[in-house]
Amino acid sequence: MIRGWRRVAVDALIAFHLVAIPVWIAADDQATIGHESSVLDRLQSWIQPYMAFTGLWQSWDTFSPDPQSINFSLYARVTFANGDAASWRFPGPEGKGPFAMRRVERWRKWRSAVRQDSNAYLWPDTARFIARLFARDRPVRVELVRRWDLVDPPGDPPSWPPPCCSHEAPFFRYDVQPEDLR
Repeated sequence: MIRGWRRVAVDALIAFHLVAIPVWIAADDQATIGHESSVLDRLQSWIQPYMAFTGLWQSWDTFSPDPQSINFSLYARVTFANGDAASWRFPGPEGKGPFAMRRVERWRKWRSAVRQDSNAYLWPDTARFIARLFARDRPVRVELVRRWDLVDPPGDPPSWPPPCCSHEAPFFRYDVQPEDLR
């Protein structure tokens, strides 16, 4: 049983969380339907670090009125000291069974967050994380690459030929430092 100041701290965290989730969703909804709300925007910018750190941010862009119009993926190009290169694909639930898919769902959320320019603060740490995965091979550079395909609007018959082919663009380059590999 939690007593004293610990109980107050836990209660405060729960109360903060119960306010943070609706504020996060409401601010997102206001932006989606075209309303301006400086109070909600300020509150959302204040709670954004908490939502990103805990992985609890919510996004309703799968649903109407404006569902996502792209399929995206990310990968990293890793260049080694000897000039060789390798690719590392960001993990996700694709192709996994229903139980394995649930175990890797958090990676999908991370991948979704990392690709956005508004989360550029995540890019250096992401590149260092990937460099450490290849530490044995002495990586010297990590390049993060976005890959996307356009999706036909809902209700329209699939177009043929498809709107276009796959697109790909590097969006962050990191030169690995020796201390990154420790």
